[in-house]
Order: sequence, then structure tokens, then C-alpha cells
Amino acid sequence: MGKSRQTLKVKFLLYVSTLIVCAIGITTFTSYTTAKGVVREAINQQLSQLVISSSNHIASWIEDRKKDLANWGSQQLFLTSLEDSYLGRAALESASQRLKEQKQSYPYYESLNLVGASGEILASSDDNTVGKITVSEEIFFKESMKGN
Repeated sequence: MGKSRQTLKVKFLLYVSTLIVCAIGITTFTSYTTAKGVVREAINQQLSQLVISSSNHIASWIEDRKKDLANWGSQQLFLTSLEDSYLGRAALESASQRLKEQKQSYPYYESLNLVGASGEILASSDDNTVGKITVSEEIFFKESMKGN
């Protein structure tokens, strides 16, 4: 009887151990599945917030640049420089100097240019472009000349 009792104890322990291991396995799998879903959802929410924030930041930056251009476009020096007159031609050097100064304040611009109705660069923060480059065939220029 002693041996059968030990065999019964071993079988019982084996049965209980198997149940415990299975229960731990099921609990681990359930926890993993739940946590995976929660982490994915959190990542998706953070990415969505990051995209929205970046989009708003870029839109704000673009609006600020539009305001810069509108402000610069209304400055009398630049308006005078566009005139086809002695005074207009005399103002071009001052306009280039002003564009150089503004370029230093706005380092994200490669260059700042004043372009005439023909598409020729009349004044610039880069002396190498004045009178040497025309943008008359560029889409942005054609759209600007249409008022867009």
C-alpha cells in the first residue's frame, strides 16, 4: 500500500502541477494579448497626435511665411524698385541690401529675390543671381502673375 500511496501522490502532484502550468500559461497568453492591444492603441494615439501636431506646426509656419511675403511685398522700397524709372533703378541696390539683411534674419531661406514682371531677378540677397536668372517659365511665377 505504501507504494501505491506514493504513486497516487505523484499522480496527484503531476495533475496539480499540470493544471498550475496550464493556468499560468493561459493567464500569460491573455495578459500578453491584452497588453499588446493596449500598447498598439497607445502607439496609434501618440502617432496620430504627433501627425496632427506636426501638421498644425507646418500650417502655422506656412502662414507665417505668407505674412512675411505680404509684408515685404508692401514695403515701399521694393515697390519703388519694380518701377521702370530712374528712381526704380536707383532703388534696386538698396533693395538688394535690404534682402541681404532679411536673409540673415531668416536663415531657412536659400535666397530672397525681387522679381520683375518679366521674370528676371532684379534684386537679391545673392549677388550672383541678379540679372542672370529668369523665372518666367516657372509654375510658381506664372501662378503669382495670375494673382494666385
